[in-house]
Amino acid sequence: PNALPYDEINKANYTMWQPGFSLQTVENLGKARIANDSVFRLIKIQTDILARQDDKEYPLEINQFKKEQKITRDAVKKIESLIKLDKNMQVSFLPQDQDRYISADKDKTDRYKQWLNNVGKDLYVDQAVKVINDMVTQQNLAKAGATTPAKTF
Repeated sequence: PNALPYDEINKANYTMWQPGFSLQTVENLGKARIANDSVFRLIKIQTDILARQDDKEYPLEINQFKKEQKITRDAVKKIESLIKLDKNMQVSFLPQDQDRYISADKDKTDRYKQWLNNVGKDLYVDQAVKVINDMVTQQNLAKAGATTPAKTF
């Protein structure tokens, strides 16, 4: 009874963004790279072991239970060791961020440098960089008029 009238806003006209690359090609390159990577295969095996642990009934006998817990802990440790790159990526801060992170606050500077170091070791960040590289490569091929996708792995 006391409600206010409402207005409707008309839909905005816009055109959908069209990437300059084939998303399917980039996806296929990424899947092929991961399928051929021995580290990702080992991670898959270890995560399958952990997934089976979720659906498992645990024994009431303490020694058997401890044995199964050790298997689970070992699988987790193996995954943690696998997701670190053998060779670190070169990661650095942008020049415009230098004042923000290299400052009088030594703790903040140390935390940021440690974060950069951890990012440089991360297997998943490395794969993300490779996917972005695939996107740029495919876009450059499209601009050049090439018809076959470049393999970047």
